This record gives sequence, C-alpha cells and structure tokens, in this order.
Amino acid sequence: MPPKQKVHLDKGAWQWAETTDYTKVTDEHVKIAYRLNLSPCEPASCKRNCKGNPFCLNNIGEKKWFGTFDETKWLNFDPDSERRQKGHFVGLKNLGATCYVNTFLQLWFHNPIFRRAVYEWRDPNLPTVYYEGWKPDSIIGHLQVIFALLQYSNRCFVDPSPLIECIGLDTGEQQDAQEFSKLFLHQMESALSGSVPDKENVIVQQFCGSYCYVTVCQNCQSQSETLATFYELDLNIRGHSTLDASIRDFLQEEKLEGDNQYMCNVCCSKQNATRTIKLIKLPPVLNLQLLRFVFDKSKGHKKKLSSFIQFPETLDMSPYLDVGNIGDSSYELTAVLIHRGPTAYSGHYIAHIREQEDTGAWYKYNDEEIEKMNNKKLELGKEEDILGNSLNNTEKAPKASKGNHSSRNAYMLVYRKCKQDNNGEKTPTVAENLLPPAVRGYVEHDNQEFENWILTMLENQEQNINEVRQGYEDMKTLYTTLPVKSLDEPWEWVSLQWLVKWLAEPKKIDQVVNRVPKCPHNKLPPDEVVKLKCISSVVADQLFSKYPINKRYPGESLLCEKCIRQRCREIRFRLCMSDDDKLFSSKKSITSMESSEDCYWVSTKHLRSWKKFAMDEISSKPVTISIQASSQGSSNLDIAPSSCLSSDQEASSSSASSSSGMFSNLDTTHQESKSQSPRDDLKGQDDQSKISAFSSSLSEQLAVQKSLKQTDKQSFPPAQSSFSWQYSETKSPQSKQDKSGNLKLSPFSNEKNSACESPDSGIIVLKPGSGDDTVDEMGEQHRVKEKVGNGKIKAAEVSMEDLQSYDEEKEERFNDDILCEHGNLRIDESGRRLVSKNVWERLLYYFPHMKPFTLYSPLCEECWSLQQFEQQLKESRKIAGQGQRDDLLNLYHMKSRPKIGDDWSGRSAFVVSTSFVDGWRKFVKHSVKSESVQEIVNAPLLCEHSLLLYKPEDMNSPDNATRFTLVWDEEWEKLTNYFAYDVEIKVSQEIQADGKMNVVTAPGVCSTCLNERIRQEEEGKYIFSRQVIYVRKVVDGTNMEAILKSEELKENGKGYNYDPEFNAPPHQKLKCAEPPPEKIAKLDNSQPRKSSRHRKTRGEKELVVSSNMTLKELKIQLFNLCSVPPFDQNLSLDGRNLKNDESTLQDLKVYPQCVLFLKDDEPVGESSTSVDDYLSVPTRPEEGFKGTNLLGR
Repeated sequence: MPPKQKVHLDKGAWQWAETTDYTKVTDEHVKIAYRLNLSPCEPASCKRNCKGNPFCLNNIGEKKWFGTFDETKWLNFDPDSERRQKGHFVGLKNLGATCYVNTFLQLWFHNPIFRRAVYEWRDPNLPTVYYEGWKPDSIIGHLQVIFALLQYSNRCFVDPSPLIECIGLDTGEQQDAQEFSKLFLHQMESALSGSVPDKENVIVQQFCGSYCYVTVCQNCQSQSETLATFYELDLNIRGHSTLDASIRDFLQEEKLEGDNQYMCNVCCSKQNATRTIKLIKLPPVLNLQLLRFVFDKSKGHKKKLSSFIQFPETLDMSPYLDVGNIGDSSYELTAVLIHRGPTAYSGHYIAHIREQEDTGAWYKYNDEEIEKMNNKKLELGKEEDILGNSLNNTEKAPKASKGNHSSRNAYMLVYRKCKQDNNGEKTPTVAENLLPPAVRGYVEHDNQEFENWILTMLENQEQNINEVRQGYEDMKTLYTTLPVKSLDEPWEWVSLQWLVKWLAEPKKIDQVVNRVPKCPHNKLPPDEVVKLKCISSVVADQLFSKYPINKRYPGESLLCEKCIRQRCREIRFRLCMSDDDKLFSSKKSITSMESSEDCYWVSTKHLRSWKKFAMDEISSKPVTISIQASSQGSSNLDIAPSSCLSSDQEASSSSASSSSGMFSNLDTTHQESKSQSPRDDLKGQDDQSKISAFSSSLSEQLAVQKSLKQTDKQSFPPAQSSFSWQYSETKSPQSKQDKSGNLKLSPFSNEKNSACESPDSGIIVLKPGSGDDTVDEMGEQHRVKEKVGNGKIKAAEVSMEDLQSYDEEKEERFNDDILCEHGNLRIDESGRRLVSKNVWERLLYYFPHMKPFTLYSPLCEECWSLQQFEQQLKESRKIAGQGQRDDLLNLYHMKSRPKIGDDWSGRSAFVVSTSFVDGWRKFVKHSVKSESVQEIVNAPLLCEHSLLLYKPEDMNSPDNATRFTLVWDEEWEKLTNYFAYDVEIKVSQEIQADGKMNVVTAPGVCSTCLNERIRQEEEGKYIFSRQVIYVRKVVDGTNMEAILKSEELKENGKGYNYDPEFNAPPHQKLKCAEPPPEKIAKLDNSQPRKSSRHRKTRGEKELVVSSNMTLKELKIQLFNLCSVPPFDQNLSLDGRNLKNDESTLQDLKVYPQCVLFLKDDEPVGESSTSVDDYLSVPTRPEEGFKGTNLLGR
C-alpha cells in the first residue's frame, strides 16, 4: 500500500457515515468500517506495520527470519575453550567449597622435587597396566593421578573429586586451610617414608627446619635447651605491619613468671625465667603461616584480621638465625596464598605461584581459571579490592617500597632458597616415564575420553544448526502464505500480539492465546480491528496444528452491523453539534438577555463540557419500555432514553417517532415519520420558528410526564429518574394487539434479542445484553410481569427495583448538579448561570430530560427549611456550650482539681472518665462544629464485680490522668443536671484519731482485679509493632551512672525539658508574655508535667522496631545505621546490659520511646570488618577434619 494512504485509514473507514443514514447501512459499509475493503500490503513495502489495515503483515517481527542465516549465533560450543592450550597450565574444578584444597595442590605440584617424589612412589597393589574402571585406593595414589593430569592432560581443567572423596572432605563446608596443609603434609610424610631406599624423606628434606627453646633461670643463670622441628613458622600479625616485625615477635624473649614459673633442675624449685627461640636450621622451602584467622575467646569463634602486612620479594633470614648456623640464608618469594573475603567462615581462596622450571613468571590460580601476570611481576592489587560488604573498612593500603608487597588478605607466604644445597646441580626434571604404567594409561584414557566428548559436542552442535536452519525455512514458508488473497476464500481473525510473540520466539510458544475483544453483542468492535490481523484459514490450520489454540474466530461471523449502525448515528450526531457549539461558546449568546426575556438556570461546569454529555446520551445503552394505557385513555407509550432517537426521525411539530431521540417530540397524531437528513425538518425556518416548535414539544412532554405520575406512581420511575417518558404511535414489531384492540406491550421481546431493530421499523434502540437473555447494564435480567387491574390496564412492566438501581448507577446527566437531593433547584447559586431562552431550547434538543428553572423559579423549600433548622441548631449548641462553660469554668480549664491528701474542708469528690471530660471540653470549645456528649460513662473504671480498679492513693498519678478525672461535689451535681450517667463513684476523706487521712471510695476497690490490671498493663507495655526507639552512642570514659541519673530525673519530671541542644542557659532565657489560662492551670498543678515529645540529642539515632524482633536483628539494623559491627555492640537499657542475641525485645523489656545506649568496643584494625562475620558464625561446634582420612575415621 502506498505510504501516503496509511494516515487516512481510520478516517476513510468512517467517511461514508457522514453522508449515509444509519438505517441504510449495507454490508459494504460494514466491510469498509472493518477495513476489509483494503488490499494486503506488498512485502517489505511498509516502514512500520499498518495497524489500520488488517491485511498488512509487514514489520511484525518477520525480518529476523528473512535475513542472512548467521551460524555463529548457534556456535555455543568452542572446543578450544575446553582444550588445554600449548604452554598453559591446567586448572582444578571447584566442587563447592574446595578452593582451599585447590590452592595447595597447585602449590605442591609446582615444587618439582616434591612432584618427582610423588611420581616415584609405588603402590604395592598397583596393576602393571591400566584397565577401564581402575582408580587408586589411597590419598597419595590419587595425588599421583592428579599431578599426572595437571602435567599431561589435554583438558583446560581437571576434576579432583576422586581425591576429595578419598580424603573424606565435605565439599559444601569450608575448612581451615592452614590446618589442612599441616595434616596433608603429615600424611604425605608417612606415605613417602621408605618409598625410595637410602634417600631422605622428601617432606623432611624440603619443608622441615629446626629451632630450639632456650630457657635461662633468673636465679642460678643456668640454661636449658630443647630442640624442636617445624614445617612452617606460625607468625602473629596482630599489631604488626611488616613481615620483619612478625618474625622478631616470634623470636622475642618470653618471661616465665607468676603461675607460669619455670621448674629449674638446678634450683630444684620453680623460678622466674626467660625463654627465647633460636633458629637452628632453615629448610629449602620456607612456609610462613600468617595467623590471620584467630580465635576470639570473648566471642567464642574465629575471626579474620584484615590488617595490612608488608613482605619482601627477597628475604634475608640471616639476622634471625643463631650465630653459628647462618650459612646460606637468602630466600626468594615463590608463592602467596590469598583469602578473599571478610570473615573466617566465608570467602574464596586463590594462589599466586611463581614458575620454577622455565620462565619464572607469576601465575594466578583461581580454580579453573589460570592467569599469567604481566611482565613476570607479582600483582596483588585486584585481590585487595574485594573485601566484602564492610562499611567500616576504610584503611588505606600503605605504600610499599620497591621490592616489597603489601596485602591484607595474604595468609601464607612461601619462600625458596635462592641456591639449593645440591652441589651446584640443577633441579631434577620430572619426566613422564617416572609415572607407573597404570597411571600413564589412566591419563591416556582420560585424554581419549575428552577427545571423544569433543567430537560428540561438535556433532550435536552441527545437528542443532541444521535444525535451526530448517526452522527458519519453515517460518518463512508459513509467514509468506499467511496473507488473505481474497475474501471469497476462508479467513479468520488472529491476535496481532500473539503473531508478534510467535515470530519473536516460536519455541517459547506453548499455546495460542487468541484474545479477541468483544462488543455487547458478542462480536468484534470496529475500533478493535487494530489489535487483530486477518490470515488465511488454510494456513491457520497448519499453524494451529503445531500450537494449540484456545478459540478460532472465522472472519465475517465477527462483523457487528449493530455497532456500525450505532457508530454511524454518533458521527451524524457530531455533525449536528457543530453549529450549536458556536452558539453555546459565545458569551454574548449566553449572557446578553433583555430584562423581559425568559432566562433559565444551567450548570456552569456542564455547559463547558456539553458535547461530552451529549455524546454520553447518544452512546448510552437505553432501555425501551412500552406501556399500553386502558381503552379510556388509548395511547401508546414507548419509554427510552432520548439518545436512542434515529437521526432520520428528528422531531417536528407534525410527526412523532416510534423511538425517543436527541430531537424528541411528543404528538398524539398518527403520522409516519419519513427518513430525513439531520435538521431537514428545520430547514427554511428562522430561529424563532424553531424555538416555537420545540417549545410546544417541551410543553406537551412535561404535561405527559405529570399525567403519568398522577396515574400510577408505582409503575414508573421517580421524578428524578434519568429516563424520558414519551408517547409513541408507531407500533413496535415486538408489540401485539389483544382482542380488544389494545396493544399488549412488553419491554423486551421473548424472541431472540437484537441490539438493533430492522431498518423497516423506523427505529433503532440498543438493548442491553446479547443472545437469548435480555440483560441491563448491571447484567441483571429484567423481571417482566403482566399486570391486570380491574380490566383498566393491561401492561407489562419492569421491576422498579431494577430501574431504580439502573438509574442510581448511571453517570451524572447534564444539568443535574443544579438540583438538590429532592429534585428541586438548589438554594446555593454558585455553580450555575442564566442563559437565554434561545440557548435553553437548543440545549433541550440534546437533553430533553432537563427540568426548566427560570430566574423566578422558587428554591427548594425542604433544603431552605433544613438550612434554617441547621442554623438554629448551631445557635442552640453555641448557647448551651457557653452556659456549660460558665457553670463549670474550673473544670473546663482543669483548674483547682481535687487532690488526694489535700484538705478538702469537708467536701467530697467524684470520679469522671477522662474520655467524657475531653469530649465535653471539645464540645464547649467548638460547640458549633462538635457533637455534644450524651452520657457520663464510668463503667470501664470498674471490674466485673462492680468494684473500682484503681487505688485512691494512685489517683494523683499522671499516668491515670488519661483514664479519669476528679471533680468536686458541686461540679458533679451540675454535670448530672446536664448529662445522664451510668455509675456514681464517690471519693471522700476522713481524718482518723491518730491524725492520718483515710480515703474512702464508693464503690470500694477490688484488690484481685486491681493486681490483674497492673499485670496486664505491664505486659502490654512490652508488646508493640513498628514503634520508635532511640539509640545513643557513647564513647569510652563516659560516666554511665551520671547519664542514667539524668535519665531518672527526666522520668521523674525534674528538668525533663532541659536539652543542651534546644534550651538556652538559664541566664540567657528570654522573658515571655503571660501564658494563657489553660497553661496557667496546668502549671499551677503541683504534679510535674512530662513532655510528650522526645528531644533527640547529638549522635542519637532513631529506629523503628517491633517487640518480636530479636536483639541480633536489632544489632544488624544498627550496623547499617552507624557502621558498628554487631559483635562490637554493647547495648544497655535503664542500667541493664542486653546480652542474649536470640532474645526478643519483649523478653528484654524494651519499650517504645526508650533510649538504648550503645558502646563500641571494636579493636582498631584487627576486628571483623563486616556484618557477614556476625551472620556467618557456625551454629554448631567446629569439628574441623574430624572423621576424614587426614585424621583417621
């Protein structure tokens, strides 16, 4: 289709309606409205899909299937990414939490001497040749296979599962890497002992050194030496920033005093002594364990120290050796083991290892991934960036000097002697022939399986590409045959949304959800064509054989002629409104009226949007009710909303339509209406003639309405109904004559209901519902009854309840907002204006239901009377409130209240509920707006035994002021004159012989219920949801007793309002004017007044918590707020320390608005750096490697 015509698709679909009467709509018009007159667009002729053309299938996602087929998108398997590249090392698969094992395996593999010793080891039960299914049965046997695969495998990484299973490790639990290293080397030492006769054990030869403990008695100065061996040096890094400081700390002199005194063999008694460590011999490979994971006794678990430590690339150990054993002590760095993570129980292990056999380059081993460092230099910066989610970890890395490195995650350093003690010989090579034949066969078999797997994956990939290519061709074939070639062939409607999804991802389509919108007649609305497309039914059979469909919709069966007719009427209606819009929008037409001219009230708001109301009238679903009067008053009534009138049957003074409409007339003469174009009946007439004609019609209509109301008020809707009542003389096809000649009318036909009558009837009335049932807008079927009363009336009527509910749910109609609830003119003139008679009568064309209210029309008498009554009521309330205030002035100001223990001078007091007093004071203060209280209700102050729930001595408590108030006896007498009461509670005081005051209440106090009330209130204080508490951080040296004393003074009301951040010092306070009487009354009260507003101090945080929250959850919330790790939080409340993390706030008696004190005892630079450390603490005791083959099961 040419692009220039696309923008006119919507307009062209309805252009015919401007010149065509809706009663003369043909099938051709229906097809044009549904765009079926258009031809399919040529492929690739549209820049975008023509949504107005149901035959256009361009640009709905088909381009991806017609482009060049790119095989590279389906090459999801690259054999080179799985195969080991030449000159590259082999990685190890991480089985879950086995990264710490992988780092040590790579470290030991890159020690050629240790690897050669493993290759030379022989299992006595080892077969001479490999057979399928063979595998080792010992730890060192599996290590031999792992080392062989790391050196000769064709894979880029191998699976260490057999070794892990043989050891018995849990792959889902991370263990202590340092402990694993020690236990595994011990196993290797035992397994390699005697494996090669007349040779030193390789573990001892490579890793074993010696030192001695030198103890000197301070009394006799005798010296004792104890020799010991080591495989690694455990260096403390707490408080140290360099490796040199840690080594010197390891060798530092230790004092043995007090309970730790030394038992001297010379003195034969315990004496003070000193103990030092002297390094005697260093191994070729020096393992330095940095004690980064330490056990915290106060917390009961391990934590990680994240302090930086500097270490050199070349380490000179001569300063630390004994003078007589210096020798060659220069070492070079060969490996750095890293733990990335914030806690001791989570994180990831990687290894940086220097190649020793060839280039000497540095490599980073991260499980399956192996990365070569640039320029053969060690780079640790990237690993130092990953420190968990800590917000408190802000320590910067110290600048390392040349030849040194700095790390906060390194936990093991491996140094190797620069010159091995092997008489100048080179490091022995590790050849394949050293391996047992069975192990070589195992490696060859694994490589062959790997190559076979590669071939299988490539074949599957090629097969998958061929299937995809064929799928592309099938999609092309289906798409090219979808368009409808001719409307003579079978075709159907399909959802455009589904077509787009199908072309986008056909494999993800399980079922066709063919969503087709429906009109009230259960067919396709013409405006919804843009959401659908027409496709050939023959191709649809093929398409839907692959994809199950919920429902199929044949083409012409969904075309709704009734909707087309109604839409045609609306278009004609809009044309009729164009001239009147100019008249109504002209201020001169509306406001320029002569004093003698009649003028009418119209809603200002509705007049501005009159066209919308008019379109709502014509578009609404009307209800037709035909009523046959008795023979004495023979007349035919057709009752329907005015918007249903045919535009061809517009009212004239000489004809009456069989249907109501926008131009409705009432006439009792029998004349047939003729088809006319809009306003044909008014052509040639001047404005005055038009007005006169419609004015006469209006008078007749009002007269008929009045007559009908008087005839039978029960049979018709009320006066304020939105229906218009009109005579109709043309017989409806649904009306039948009885024998007497009277019409027996029914509002809806018993035959199949249709929304439009045939054009021959001269009437089109939309009837709600579709199918065999006649349903109104609420979906309820009208109950039709035949009423016969003394032979006078024979008629069918719709239930008034249905009509009333229908009317209530209808939207607001034009000019209804100037009516009051009684259907009369509102007494308030705002929102309405006067218009001339000319404008008024023009408005009646569109809204014949409007009631005429002229300038002199009376206002609603009922509303006027009600307004006067309300005014009198306000005056009476004002007088009553003023009188009660004058009688009870002290009670109103809460002044001079009775207080238990004071001298009452023989008077007595009465108890009144505070809720009543507050309500009464509110009424007195705002008597015009507030409702008056009706009764003094004191029952809640009594228990089930009709006794008092409060002790007399507690009546002075400020807490009880919210429950009840004491009034004098004369005030009680006045209150009982104004209000009724349920229970009288009297309080009197008597002075006993010993001079003590005795307080007596009537009724008395119930001690049992009193205690129960106190208990429930105390428990309820600690049960709350989403309430605010405050946390105040304190620093070391803070006097907590002084703070608590200050808080206690606040609780007692003394100095409660003093806040150093809000109040000025006493000598700077300004003098204020005298406070109002209400405040004077409160200040005069001897009870201290407590501020209801919490004033936050500097450094105080606000938290929203609930009583069911645990202390642990509160600490985590505090961590996010103030960055203090949970284990370093010491919380206290009212002098109590909150300790148990699993206890709820209710158990710890935390209450709303309380202030918690937080003390941070975190050691700087050494404590845990993340909240994960708090969350990752194991819930069960650590078992380490218990139960594994490293210790023996």
